Formats: sequence, C-alpha cells, structure tokens
Amino acid sequence: AGGFCDIFPLEEIQFDPDECVILLEGAEVYDYSGMVALKKVYDRFADLGKVVALSSISPTSRRLMEKTAYMWQGVNFLEVEEVDASLNDSTLNSGSLGQA
Repeated sequence: AGGFCDIFPLEEIQFDPDECVILLEGAEVYDYSGMVALKKVYDRFADLGKVVALSSISPTSRRLMEKTAYMWQGVNFLEVEEVDASLNDSTLNSGSLGQA
C-alpha cells in the first residue's frame, strides 16, 4: 500500500485545490490492502483541510468496500452525475457508500 500512497506526497498535494475529487474511473479495488491504500490517500487530502470525495467507483469495488463500511464512515462519495455538476458549480455533494 505504501507504493501507491507514495505517488501522492504531502509536499505536492498541499498545493492542490481546496476541493478535490479523486476519480477512480477504470480503477478496481481488489482486496483489503487496496482499500487501505485508497483510504490513506483520502486521509492525506482531508488531513490538509481539503474537501475531498471519491468518485466513479466500479460496482465490483463498491460491493467489496461495502463489506468494510466502517472504514468509509465520514468519507464523501460522488456519483457521476454529481461530479459533472460539481465541475460546473464548483461545489461537492456527498453521498453514502450504500447508495447506488
């Protein structure tokens, strides 16, 4: 998991916008270590005071992540429609992992 997180160094993400969407289009989370790595990246952004959301999670990854819903409490999830709107409105709408 450390290798994945290394591509998001704190020294660089501190300069990212205050509102960030991590697009997971085309990505798959296959196991617990993948979920831990994704959560660490999310936390790096959030710990810097950024409003961050995960988006475009595949149905397979969503089912896996729902098995560890406790890990995702407080995490913002966006549906594709919400991402399009947020890019136009510059606002983020949060959803829950359990919503389709």
